[in-house]
Amino acid sequence: YVKAHMTDSVVILNDSLVALGKEFKQLFVRIRRNALVSMDAIGGLIKIDNRIVIKIKNLSEQPTVSRRRASYLRQLLPLL
Repeated sequence: YVKAHMTDSVVILNDSLVALGKEFKQLFVRIRRNALVSMDAIGGLIKIDNRIVIKIKNLSEQPTVSRRRASYLRQLLPLL
């Protein structure tokens, strides 16, 4: 199962993260092994205590970006 966090709720989906990533690859980007983020929701990258987090529009959570994905996300952000 997957937890989907939205601005006003959290829902449980009975799909795998891999399946969701493939089905919605135009809408979501993988930020680490166990997390996808909507590209429209990305407000920027922030460095906090030697780690990179994503600022998500209208959401207080700031998920950590893996070191492997940080470089890709830095390249992607100017295109969004």
